[in-house]
Amino acid sequence: MIGLIAVIAIVRPEQDGLPLGWMALAPVGVLLCGTTYQLLGSRLARLDPPTTTQLYTTWLPVLATAPLIPWLWEPVPHWQVWAAVGLMGVCSGVGHLLLLQAYIHATPSVVSPFLYSQIGFAMLMGWLFFDQRPDGLSLAGIAVILGCGLVNIWLSVRTSVIIGNLVKSINDDKRQ
Repeated sequence: MIGLIAVIAIVRPEQDGLPLGWMALAPVGVLLCGTTYQLLGSRLARLDPPTTTQLYTTWLPVLATAPLIPWLWEPVPHWQVWAAVGLMGVCSGVGHLLLLQAYIHATPSVVSPFLYSQIGFAMLMGWLFFDQRPDGLSLAGIAVILGCGLVNIWLSVRTSVIIGNLVKSINDDKRQ
C-alpha cells in the first residue's frame, strides 16, 4: 500500500492541474491487472516452463483482441513506428520472460519491489531524452519505493535465516 501511494505521488494523475475524476481510478485498474498477472505468473512458473507461460500470456490476448481489428485499426504509414513497436515488443517479451524466470526462484512479495524500479528508470529516460526534470515529490516517491524494496529484501533474508536456523536446530536435536 505504501508503494502504491508513492507511485501516485510520482505519477500524479491530473491534467493541467485539474483532477481527472473517475479517470484517476485508472492506476487502480492497472494495479489490479498487474497484480493478477504477477500472481498467475508466479503460480504458473512453478507448474510450467517460463517459455510456455510466456506463450500463453502473449497469444491469448492477441487472439482475444484480434476480432476487434476491422473496426479499430488505423493505418500506420511510417516504418519508424513499426520499428519502435517491434523493439518494444522484443524488450517487453524478454522482460516478461525474465520476470517469469524470477518467480521460479522467489515469491511475488520479493520480486514486486523490483518491478517498481521501472518508474525510476522511466523518470530517468524522461530527463535524458525529453528534459523533464523530476521534482521533489517525485524524488521522494522514488525514495519511498526504494526504501520499501530494501526493507522487503531485509525481511526476506531475515526470515530465511531464522527458518534456516530453526531447521538446523531441529535437525541437531534429532541427532542427539
